[in-house]
Order: sequence, then structure tokens, then C-alpha cells
Amino acid sequence: MMVKQGSGQYYLYQLDAELGSISNGQLLPFDHAVQWFEFSPDGHYLYVGTYQTSPDTPPLLYQYDLSAGSPADIIASQYAYPATSQMLQSTSQGQLGPDGRLWCVPGGGTSWELSHLIYLKYPNEGGAAAELDTTGLYLGQEYVTQAVFPFQFWPAAAPNSLAPVPSASLGVLQANPSPTAGTVTFTYDRPITGGSIQVQDASGRVVETLSVLGGGNTTYQAENLPAGVYLAVLRNKEGIPVARATWVRE
Repeated sequence: MMVKQGSGQYYLYQLDAELGSISNGQLLPFDHAVQWFEFSPDGHYLYVGTYQTSPDTPPLLYQYDLSAGSPADIIASQYAYPATSQMLQSTSQGQLGPDGRLWCVPGGGTSWELSHLIYLKYPNEGGAAAELDTTGLYLGQEYVTQAVFPFQFWPAAAPNSLAPVPSASLGVLQANPSPTAGTVTFTYDRPITGGSIQVQDASGRVVETLSVLGGGNTTYQAENLPAGVYLAVLRNKEGIPVARATWVRE
């Protein structure tokens, strides 16, 4: 969990839901103003909204990788989603919706901003792969958003015009053996036909895409990969991530 304390300082804590206790508070030294924050559905990423404080056009939304390590490493993992010609001032609020998207209220007071929501389509994905849609969802002239008003989703409701997006944590993907000097076998717990497994390096770059024809496992010859930590992302035939696994090439 993250908590604002004192004069605009933000601390990340470990939460034990069973015991109802928090511990290991660590200060996250953000280099920008903070309007709001929200976690990705799988808890892997932290999203932070900000606002414009200069004539320049700064990023309005940041993503941080919570698995990066120390607070300094988390801050260094920052990915910035830039402002656009229609959104110049802020993202004033953000909240996960029941469809798996991260919805944001654009702030600034223009007619466009007052009648639209923007969203990250795949908030469990890193960087640009999360797909920030700045075209926006039009709410109609009779509905307006204001920076001073909160918004909340009814848990059972999703925007009628958009199909739900499954969370990346819905499935289980395993990589064995790990570490490996050569072959690694990816095993998944659900029937997948027409899908793929993307192999990503530590920077998020896709180094290999494997076809998933069916069954429950896919073998990959990794001898030519440099030593390091890799991520395998299982996607269904629509390209939506349904599971992931970290593995090591020694």
C-alpha cells in the first residue's frame, strides 16, 4: 500500500491483510507533483498522476515497476506517458475499473476534458505495452467530470461499449528449468489455441515470439540468449496477456 505522509511525502508499505498490519515503510522520492496513485491489477506496477506546473508540456501519467528493487530503483524504472494536444494540464483522478482498465479523468476545464475519460488498456503491462488511449471515452454533453469531484465504479458495471479486459494474473505460467543453460519449457494451466508466448529481456524488449498451437507446454531453445533474467508473457489469440513467468538464463 502507499500512503501520503506529512508535507507531500509518499511511503510504500508492506501490508499483511491477514494480520491487518503494515511494515517496512520506504519513502519514494518522486521528482514530480502527485495528484493520485493507483496499483495495477496484479500489483506489479504503480501508476501516478500529476499536473502541469510550467509552460512546458510534461508527462501527465507515470508508471513505476515495484519489482525493480530499492526505492531509488523503483523511481529509476519510471515510464512517462506524455500529455497530448487535448490534455495539457493534468490527469486529476485515476481508478481501476471492473473491466481491468485504468481509467483517468483529464483535468484542465476544456469542453473535451469535461466530457471524456481516458484509460490504460492493459495496466498489467510495462511501458507503452499498457496502451494509453487518449482518444477517450465520450460521456455525452449531459455528463461532465470535474477535478474536484471523485468518481467511482459500480463493481458490477463496465462501460457498455467496451469488452472487459482479463487481468494478466488470471492464468499460471511456469518456466522450467530455471536457471537454464539451454532449453526451457513453458507450461500453462489452460488450453490456449492460436496464442503466443513473448520472451522479454530485463528492459522489456521482446527477443522472441513463440506460437502456441494448443496443449499445455511450449519448448524454447535459449542457448543464444545472453545470461540474465527474462520474462515470458502468455497471450491469447486476441493478444491479451493471460499469464507470465520470470526465468533465468545462466
